[in-house]
Amino acid sequence: MSDDTRSPIDPAATHAALLAAGAELFAEHGYAATRVRDIAARAGANLAAISYHFGGKQELYMAVLEHEAARMIAQHPLSQPDHADDPVAQLRDVIGGLLGRVLADDERGLIQRLLLREMFSPSEALPLLVERVQKPQFALVLSAVTAVAGPHVPPDRLRLAGLSLVAQCLFYLSARPVVERIVPDVVSAGGRTRLVEHLTDYNLAALQALRAAHAEPGDA
Repeated sequence: MSDDTRSPIDPAATHAALLAAGAELFAEHGYAATRVRDIAARAGANLAAISYHFGGKQELYMAVLEHEAARMIAQHPLSQPDHADDPVAQLRDVIGGLLGRVLADDERGLIQRLLLREMFSPSEALPLLVERVQKPQFALVLSAVTAVAGPHVPPDRLRLAGLSLVAQCLFYLSARPVVERIVPDVVSAGGRTRLVEHLTDYNLAALQALRAAHAEPGDA
């Protein structure tokens, strides 16, 4: 009888290790250039473990995106329950949450790098990412925009206003290395607070102008 002293395999630990290894390698090399055997090797797992836990490379990639996105959303939510009756506070929460996500001081920066790769080189997982993550988050943005602009602004204008708000925040993700060299204090801790207030005031003025342009007789 052989004396097998190997530790028993912990399925939960293997699952977590594959997610972590996948996140690192997908962020480093992109979806297409990442090999499943390299993920398994970094995770210290058998190659077959990827199929067992996730079904395949694409499913693992989607699981990585959802896992990292969920962590980011939990750390930087776009809404606060106690601001439900304060449209300006809702707008500030959305902007603060978005900027918190793109400027997060995560030493790995995994979700930021993963999202940048998806924006500039979309994979087959993008439609699922949009449906499961991006659309629900954009609904929160749209809710805050509508609360300020009012019910009479056409839906297409509200959607464009929401996209403009998101784009202003995403600028600091894609252009952060340049911003740090031109206006370095903007992405510092104190600078971020001022940036949230600036973007809140900027978008508030635009949304109030939309509200006034589409006001109906008798509106306050």
